[in-house]
Amino acid sequence: MKKIVLIGAGGHARVLIDTLSADKTAEVCGILDNNRDLWGIDIHGIPVIGGDDFLPKVGSQGATHFVIAIGGAKQAALRLKLYEIALQHGLTPASVQHPSAIISPRIKVGEGVQALAQCVINTGVTLQENSIVNTSAIIEHDCFIEAHAHIAPRACLAGGVRVGEGTHIGLGSIVKENITIGKQVVVGAGAVVLNNVPAHSVVVGVPAKPIVHKEVA
Repeated sequence: MKKIVLIGAGGHARVLIDTLSADKTAEVCGILDNNRDLWGIDIHGIPVIGGDDFLPKVGSQGATHFVIAIGGAKQAALRLKLYEIALQHGLTPASVQHPSAIISPRIKVGEGVQALAQCVINTGVTLQENSIVNTSAIIEHDCFIEAHAHIAPRACLAGGVRVGEGTHIGLGSIVKENITIGKQVVVGAGAVVLNNVPAHSVVVGVPAKPIVHKEVA
């Protein structure tokens, strides 16, 4: 039995608790969040036991695995940071798969990937570690999703798309076949991406156009 701690206590955490409740090989044993107002309360019956600084202690309290329960469009860097910290403290990334997800057996999947309700992931796809395929998102054949990316609800990637590390593909957006989207990009909700997108950009609209080039930390 995997004993899982969720890192993050927002809406995405509640979705993950619902999804993991169907997994008979996993048990969510606690939630970590830096919002002190949440400490000591229960979320769907799971206690918020402390902040991120509690990570070194959760293993001694029985946790064996972790899931990054953060999904915001501007939180990719935080998701990466927390993922690496959890690994350093000896926890194992847990993958999450909703029973209704439609997933080809002919894909490559890294650790800690989340495939949520009614998403579709077709043949030849690669999903690197800690990536999210959210509710009803569609990833067509031969796409390559780099680590820590988030494909938001109802986004649709046509065949052969490459999505860079830490990129957020927004709610209901569409990406044309064989497009390359760089790392740490934000594609706005409802955008239609017809051309390649350079790293550290924010693109919105139909067709998608850049509105800002993000500063690199």
